[in-house]
Amino acid sequence: DAKIVAEETHHHDARINFMALYELEGAMVLCQAYKDGMQPPDYNWFVASGWWNEQFLQLTANSAVCPCTVAELQRASYGLIAADRGPMLRTEEVHSLSGRPLR
Repeated sequence: DAKIVAEETHHHDARINFMALYELEGAMVLCQAYKDGMQPPDYNWFVASGWWNEQFLQLTANSAVCPCTVAELQRASYGLIAADRGPMLRTEEVHSLSGRPLR
């Protein structure tokens, strides 16, 4: 549950956090962290993101389980570091977090 994750993160004053979650659950955690005032640069996130859709913010924002807006999720995930085991694809598509093409 995202609320428990945020409470534990705050309770332990964990400022650098690693998530190995699917994108919906990850967005729920980022949303709850945003709602609880745990935002960058004070709180930072690393994500094992090999299965995350590059448009996950738009797909999960304003849903029943993730009540944050796209702008709130962008703020919560600013500086997020995502890791995968494969090379980044070269494409002209714009990434939803950085707003930059993945070249």
